[in-house]
Amino acid sequence: SLGGLDYDRFEQTMAVNVYAPLRLSEALADNVAAAGGKIVAITSGVASLTLMGRMRGLYFYRMSKSALNMGWRALRTDLQPRGVAVLLISPGMVDTRLLRESGYTGEALTTEESAVGMAEIIANATLEDPGLPINVDGRVLPW
Repeated sequence: SLGGLDYDRFEQTMAVNVYAPLRLSEALADNVAAAGGKIVAITSGVASLTLMGRMRGLYFYRMSKSALNMGWRALRTDLQPRGVAVLLISPGMVDTRLLRESGYTGEALTTEESAVGMAEIIANATLEDPGLPINVDGRVLPW
């Protein structure tokens, strides 16, 4: 929470949510392009400035997912001409510790429901898709 932010944790969060996905994608780009494959990153609705709402805290998580979204737009620009579909998918409101700690009290998906929805989006994705963040229910998330 504000006033007690742990900036070492911020670095860890950025390493996991931003640096690692980009580094891995860069390392595998040639192989994925040769296979005509897809690269997928997991984003979140809390990265959306439009959907920010009244949810408090989660500074590092929100900031890291916003950075991921920007990086993925740039990655898509570079890889789409090479035949790679680059996707940003939000798993939706999934019953996790992070969601419970956020104060969210609405309905939540099970991990299984979210995984099935994301797998369907990935299976149906094409190069022509706009590359915008997509929620597990198929809605484009405003950024």
